[in-house]
Amino acid sequence: MFHVERVYERRATFVHPARRIRSPLLAPCALPAPMAVSLRPLRSSDTAAVLDLWADRFGTEADTARAWLDAVLHPAHTARGHVAVGPSPGPSAILGFGLLDVAGPSYTRDYLGLPSLAVDASLADRNGIFHMYCVRTRHEGQGVGTALFDRHLDICRTENVGRAVGIAWHRRHRRDSRGLFEAAGFQRLGTFECFYARAHSRPHCPDCGGFCTCTASLYARGFASA
Repeated sequence: MFHVERVYERRATFVHPARRIRSPLLAPCALPAPMAVSLRPLRSSDTAAVLDLWADRFGTEADTARAWLDAVLHPAHTARGHVAVGPSPGPSAILGFGLLDVAGPSYTRDYLGLPSLAVDASLADRNGIFHMYCVRTRHEGQGVGTALFDRHLDICRTENVGRAVGIAWHRRHRRDSRGLFEAAGFQRLGTFECFYARAHSRPHCPDCGGFCTCTASLYARGFASA
């Protein structure tokens, strides 16, 4: 469990003693206690909330997203999923989620779009694919994404994964995952304009309003024990 600071302020009216001019002022007030957040494996009951957050933050075809969640929930599949849960009841309790898969070099190469990109990812026999990490806008920058990354890095170390990889989509007007990758020790392999048009088909981009022409960077890191 970890804690995040609540966003909270209270406005009051300040009356100038000489001019009697009223102006807004942030009044001193007691802040509520930090909000407790816990991580746990994704459950079938989380599906609707995760799909909504995924569509809002990233934009995706529903069938693709459901296929990933079905894989995470299948006990024999290599995909893993975790959610960050706050104290509020209902779907709003899920503050963010992260999806990890472990795959061989052939699948990982196709996932990263390497056949169409001139980049060497130095893949291992077992690769951790950091697939999707979404955090509610109001909780960005509070450590939720970092906690999800750390949990999945621990899984990679425990399961003797030799290489971890991921794709960071460059957002024009929102915080994106480049900072998460770099803070977690990933190295940028390259940055590619129109990445999704070159490496993957992505017809529903919330930033482009249709087929995606956004830039993205590829990231990778190894593990000392591998």
